[in-house]
Amino acid sequence: KTTAYLTLYVKVIYTLCYWYELDFRQTYALVGLWNSFFLILYSIFGVSKIMKWSTRSTEEIFALFVSIAFLVDASRHIYKNFSLTYSTVACEQHDEYWEKYEINKSAMMNLTGEFLQKPCLRDSSLLYLLLALGTVWLGTFLYKFKQTPYLTSAKRELLTDYALPVSVIIMSLIGSILFNQINLPSFTMDSGHIFVMVKFKSINIKQIIGTGVLGFSLSLLMFLDQNIAGAIVNSPANKLKKGKAFHVDLFVIAILNGLLSLFGLTWMHGALPLSPLHVKVLADTEERVEQGHIQSVIVKVRETRLTALISHIFIGMSLLMRHVLKGIPMPVLDGLFLYLALTSLDGNQFFERVTLFFTEQILELLTSWNFMIEWLDTPLGQHRATLPSLYVFSQLILFFIYTNQDRLYDYFIQAESKFFSVIFLQCHTLVTALNYLIQWVSMWTLLDNYTTDDCILMLSISIASILAIIVLTGHSHDLVCSPFIISYDSIEYNVRIETSFITEKMNPFLLHLLNYIFYEYIISLLSILAWRGTYKLLDDFLYPNNENMSAIMSLLIGYVLFFIIMYTQFFQNNIDLISTFIQSNYPLFIRNLRHLCAFFSCVFLWRGYWILLDLHIATISFVHESPYTYYIIFIIISFIILSIMKTASSINGPMSHINDEYDLFPLYSNCFLVKWFNGKQKSNELPSNLKNMTDIKPFVITSF
Repeated sequence: KTTAYLTLYVKVIYTLCYWYELDFRQTYALVGLWNSFFLILYSIFGVSKIMKWSTRSTEEIFALFVSIAFLVDASRHIYKNFSLTYSTVACEQHDEYWEKYEINKSAMMNLTGEFLQKPCLRDSSLLYLLLALGTVWLGTFLYKFKQTPYLTSAKRELLTDYALPVSVIIMSLIGSILFNQINLPSFTMDSGHIFVMVKFKSINIKQIIGTGVLGFSLSLLMFLDQNIAGAIVNSPANKLKKGKAFHVDLFVIAILNGLLSLFGLTWMHGALPLSPLHVKVLADTEERVEQGHIQSVIVKVRETRLTALISHIFIGMSLLMRHVLKGIPMPVLDGLFLYLALTSLDGNQFFERVTLFFTEQILELLTSWNFMIEWLDTPLGQHRATLPSLYVFSQLILFFIYTNQDRLYDYFIQAESKFFSVIFLQCHTLVTALNYLIQWVSMWTLLDNYTTDDCILMLSISIASILAIIVLTGHSHDLVCSPFIISYDSIEYNVRIETSFITEKMNPFLLHLLNYIFYEYIISLLSILAWRGTYKLLDDFLYPNNENMSAIMSLLIGYVLFFIIMYTQFFQNNIDLISTFIQSNYPLFIRNLRHLCAFFSCVFLWRGYWILLDLHIATISFVHESPYTYYIIFIIISFIILSIMKTASSINGPMSHINDEYDLFPLYSNCFLVKWFNGKQKSNELPSNLKNMTDIKPFVITSF
């Protein structure tokens, strides 16, 4: 079948043809032929062998994206209908009329005719929504009907197999017959160009090359979609007896799509979610208790080609029933998309793991943690199995914060005088920091489990990561604020991190998206490698047999480096001529050197405090609970203290960002905390001189 991705791709081709004034059918056919050519090459050279590296997690994430595409497409249509018939100028005028009518009925009688000329069609929107949701409800009800005790087993199975067509037919009859007086958009199709071969005229070399690029991209999309659908269909859970044929499938798909392209017909391939649903329709299932809850397990599958053959014959015959298809209301088709989105999630273990975030804890414990281990196909332990879920969840929160930071900033600027606004801003920054720590510990633990502990290799990786960060960003500043790559200020500033390939002319969302990908999946990983390598080397060589002594030495060295850097910042005007000469001739080198020293200072300080807390946090006796209780208590206390003191930063956390000085000096305490100590300036003013920014007291407190 065709898919949402292919539909979007066809829209892209149509848009390009409109821009460059090209014949759409010719361009469409050329792209399809190039696509078939590349697919034939993939099948001949056995490129599908790379699918052995595709795990169940990859397949189910891809299937989830397909469901999201169906959901978004249907929701967009519903929103569009409401914007055209519900929230219109005519409807607003009607609302205004009836409000005034209740106040003064006699004065409004003469205006009735004027408003009747502009009808408000809110009934159409409500019916649109009811038909769409009704199709989903009826379809899912029949899909789950085999789990009910009603009727016989064979009849329940029959209703389940035909849940989709039955729901579409019933809701179409309701929309077309019972509510025929309400205007609804219906299914439309182009009656021209059917079975008419494309005539290639006026084709130039540029068009051939351009369509070749589009065809190659399309072949990659089909390759992934076809093979992932095939991998899900051939998964061991389906218990198929006939072997796989990935290469032959690609070859057949290439030939079919080549012929379809010549006639301007839609491309198709084995796709989600219909291919797995086809297997479920042919399967005999039974209910079993697995993973702590009842699941439908496939016992056997009737492997036959007749169902596919007959269904495609009926699909071909549907071309002769176009007048019948026009009777299907559009909301029913949107309900069909929603049904496919929901039913494709049945058995998707990735989606079920996500729902555990919203599951009652006692019920969540009934689900074995081996569920996650099986999904990842990795030897993670029970505790570590939660890390990927936490990592994905924290990344979603960070992405939301990052893409909406402009709106948050504008809101807080407008409401900066309000107490709750200030407190909420501190919490917003601390929540950001907490999610970065989740990202940090997830990647760190996975590296601990799947990388070697060889000292020379870790040292080499750390040095290479530091150099890579300097090469990619042009500086080593991000090492200092690791693990918090994105910097946030408390009120005045909202930091917009820029990279060399980002320009101000780009779409703001695209700019945020590129920055997010660049920092969260490239620079962040390199920073973690640099921090972890340095940390592990200290574990091996700094009093490895005495953790208390190791922590004390780590804090001592860290604070020595810390005060040296702070001294050079504080007395930067009294530096001798030699240092001045070096700074004036090699400024970038000196800045990077300072930030590298600050990086090592941060590593030492973090490690010292971390070891001491790990060793002694459980010895506190005022609460007789598990160690996790103390962690929660200290997190809450830290949040309260940092919010009251109007600081959400540390020497290496989300910092107060001064553009002119940040490149020069790596250490900044929070500007509000500095003013709290100095007591000389108002809380909504930025410090105007460097001396206030380098006060020793706030530096020491924020470092702790």
